[in-house]
Amino acid sequence: MTTINSKLRGIRPFYSFLEEKKWIKKNPTSNVKLLRDRKKIRETLEDVEIRKISEHFKKQNTFAAFRDSVIFQLLLDTGIRINECLSIQLQDIDGKRLVITESKNLQQRMVYLSKGMQEKLDVYLDVRKGVNNPCLFINQDGGRLSKNTFQERLRMAARACGIKKQV
Repeated sequence: MTTINSKLRGIRPFYSFLEEKKWIKKNPTSNVKLLRDRKKIRETLEDVEIRKISEHFKKQNTFAAFRDSVIFQLLLDTGIRINECLSIQLQDIDGKRLVITESKNLQQRMVYLSKGMQEKLDVYLDVRKGVNNPCLFINQDGGRLSKNTFQERLRMAARACGIKKQV
C-alpha cells in the first residue's frame, strides 16, 4: 500500500507538469486517490500495569512525580489527549469539570471529573500554589510543562515497572 502511494506521489507532479505545458490534454492522475490504510488499534495498558505506574509515581516523593501522577490519572479519568491536558489553564477548571480549549479539532468542550480526580486536582492546586503561571501543569522552573517531557517521564516510569508496551 505504501509503495503504491509513493509511486502515485511521484507520478502526479509529472503529469501535472505535462498538462501545464500542454503536452497532454488531460492529467490521467487527477482523479486517482491515495490508498488508505487501516490503522491498527494500539495496545493499551492493563489495570495491573496502570496500578504499577501509579505506584511508581507515589514512591517518589517529589513535586514532578506527584504532578506526573495527577496528569496520568487525569488522562485516564477523562480520556483527553496529552496536548489537551498540558494546555489546561487554571481558569479552565470549573469545580467538577474542565474546559478543554486546545483540542485536535479546534473545538472547545467540557469534560467531567470523578470525585477522586477532583480531590487529587485540589491537592495538586494546593501544592503548586504561589507559582505565577496560568498553566495548570508546570515544570520545576515554574514554566509550562512540555509534552515531550511528560511523555519521556511516563516512558521511564513504564520501563522502571517492567512494562514493555509503547506508552
